[in-house]
Amino acid sequence: PEIVRESVAKIDKRVHERFEAAGSVRVEIGGRALDLELVDLSEGGARVPMLSGVASGDRVKVTFPGGEVLSAVVVWQSSTATGLKFDPVQMKKANIMRYRRAEAA
Repeated sequence: PEIVRESVAKIDKRVHERFEAAGSVRVEIGGRALDLELVDLSEGGARVPMLSGVASGDRVKVTFPGGEVLSAVVVWQSSTATGLKFDPVQMKKANIMRYRRAEAA
């Protein structure tokens, strides 16, 4: 039915497929550098543990273990996690696979 299609469209507005991630990143904001474990990752952004003292719209720099550095903006925050959107560069899918958490067999 139409109402189901509309509800699903409202729930999932993500453009890029999201993967559970393994590994850590360095997040720099306001003169602080924090080493954090990735929660998940997509071409357009990442989820990391909750960053204290940040708000939606704050800009951060994310450095990956291989040296790749991406600018990002905080787009949401909960009591346990922070959502980052890469801006303007997007992570290449091939690079995401390096950080993808191995799925249980």
